[in-house]
Amino acid sequence: MVRAVGLDIVETKRIAQLLAQHDQRFIDRVLGRDEQALLTERVDRAQFVAGRFAAKEAIIKALADVLDERPPYRQIQVVKDATGKPVTQFDEPLARRLNAYRFLVSIS
Repeated sequence: MVRAVGLDIVETKRIAQLLAQHDQRFIDRVLGRDEQALLTERVDRAQFVAGRFAAKEAIIKALADVLDERPPYRQIQVVKDATGKPVTQFDEPLARRLNAYRFLVSIS
């Protein structure tokens, strides 16, 4: 059963501008540790960060009825499983609150 759907679109050009202005400070605010490790392997940095940012916004929108307050972006991570499929990871205590939920993520 689907309980909620979240959708978000981010303009890559906007993220590229934020990276140019704030670089590591912006990355630290938006990406978790595992995502930052994935970013080091990428040449398309703005596209990667834009995709993660949009996925996190979509997750937060889908969880609007469940969460009391908006979590920091870095507490939500979108990483790859063994097959390369994007999957979500949550930092504690958010993970404990969301362990009953299943998330399906698509990044375009």
